[in-house]
Amino acid sequence: MRENRLLMKKVLMIAYYYPPLGGVGTLRTIKFAKYLPKFGWHPIILTPETGVCSITCDKGEGDIDGVEIVRTGYFDIFSFLRRFQKGEASVARENFGALESKGLKRKLSAFLQKSLNEWVAFPDSRIGWYPYAMRRGIERIGRGDMSIIFSTSAPETAHLIAYSLKQRTGIPWVADLRDLWTQHHGYQRTRLRLRLEKVLEKKVLSNANALITVSDPWARRLRSTVSKVFNGNVFTITNGFDPDDFSQRTSRSNGKFIITYVGTLYLPNQDLTLLFKVLNQLCEKGHVDVRKVEIRFYGSKVEAVNHLWKKSLVGKSVKIFDNVSHEECAAVQKDSTALLLLDWQQPEEKGVLPAKLFEYLGARRPILCISTHKTVVTDLLKRTNAGVVVKNEEEMRAVLLRWYREFIETGEVKYHGIESEIMKHTRENKTRQLVEVFEKVCSHAACPGRE
Repeated sequence: MRENRLLMKKVLMIAYYYPPLGGVGTLRTIKFAKYLPKFGWHPIILTPETGVCSITCDKGEGDIDGVEIVRTGYFDIFSFLRRFQKGEASVARENFGALESKGLKRKLSAFLQKSLNEWVAFPDSRIGWYPYAMRRGIERIGRGDMSIIFSTSAPETAHLIAYSLKQRTGIPWVADLRDLWTQHHGYQRTRLRLRLEKVLEKKVLSNANALITVSDPWARRLRSTVSKVFNGNVFTITNGFDPDDFSQRTSRSNGKFIITYVGTLYLPNQDLTLLFKVLNQLCEKGHVDVRKVEIRFYGSKVEAVNHLWKKSLVGKSVKIFDNVSHEECAAVQKDSTALLLLDWQQPEEKGVLPAKLFEYLGARRPILCISTHKTVVTDLLKRTNAGVVVKNEEEMRAVLLRWYREFIETGEVKYHGIESEIMKHTRENKTRQLVEVFEKVCSHAACPGRE
């Protein structure tokens, strides 16, 4: 491997989310890093030793043959606030008494949280990573020819680091936006903060040699953001799935018709009402035996929709689980009869293309998608024939009855995905697309040579 690396080009990959930090952002970087050596590129991951993330994983998941990891320090700008919220401000209790102190502390904590988010966490709450990443990045670049810099967001601090490294070294830079920056569908800032951040966004991204995002509508929006000052290209590289994650797994059945949802629920932008209303009606009328049905949720924020099933007949079939490892996630998807996908409800957000859709493709299970309008999600499902899209009660009732009866008769719901279309979305093919961007950038920029 050492001899092979001598023939490879180097890419410095700036990624905040990398094991032991988990989530879908981590997965995109891991899979790029896994397959880059196959295309003649030596990935060097610049990532914090520790960080803040609600989802964690085994640090060893990032130890991939042929991948070098450069760990950096990290400062959490909210650390003192977290200590304060845990009760370290004892002076208030002494002066005002327990009840008064609790109310004052809550108000002060909320004020500090809002102020930090608005004026200190700029461009985001991971800005405390910047000085540490800069120091280690300069050190690592100084050890030998680095062909290109790659940064992936969120957080946008990663792009700020890449921008600064490019300014210092002249090495070309490719920015990958898994979510848009100021045009993010969940973005909430004051008018002044938004204006300031748009200025920073344009200044930083317009200095990249190429931009990447995960859907064509987002690429068009990104292009419009920097169109007047950006000379590079904007590319679309969607997320994908790794066949290796599913190939060794056989499905296990408990004899129930299992519909599974994996990931975070984004309310009120997604809606489960249609599924539970129709399924409950079918159970009440005896068309579906509630004892033979199981609705599983793996992830966070699911408790926010408990009211949909708590007092209903189908509520007895709902099972809620915490976040699980990616390995276990692949297993529970394969164990399912069907997989639930909730498209974004707002028509203006037709570019939202969730990473879970590609994992669902890898699991080779029928996908039940709730969507009220044409989007990149419905287009992909149509091309792959990997599932069905329903938009009203009549369509939902027809699909659930057809699938349930098929399951009762055969023990499964047959998968009708078009394999040639599905295989276009493997992580290896997505990495091939990334390499094409790298090569194009290097052919037009003064990239250093091979090692």
